[in-house]
Formats: sequence, structure tokens, C-alpha cells
Amino acid sequence: MAKEHQITSVLLTCDDDNLGSAGVIENNGAILENKVYIEEEKVWVRRYWLKNN
Repeated sequence: MAKEHQITSVLLTCDDDNLGSAGVIENNGAILENKVYIEEEKVWVRRYWLKNN
């Protein structure tokens, strides 16, 4: 679907302690950009970029 809409990259996120989701994201080729703290939710979030080649 992303290719059909000419989307070249997608930002994916998951909670830092959600190792299952982080593993799936990483195993599909996404690159960790950074981790950010969301003050309102009191949680660290991992931010990944997945390129649509």
C-alpha cells in the first residue's frame, strides 16, 4: 500500500520496554532514530524509520 501511494519511508514507534514490538520492527529493516521521553505519559518511546524500497 505504501508503494501505491509513493510513500518512501515510514516512522514507526513503540514503547521502549516493548521488546516484542521492537524486535518485529528491527527484523523488518527499520533503523532506530532515537528514543524520546513522553512527559504526559511518563514513558520512553523508540522511534524507527523504515524505508520503502
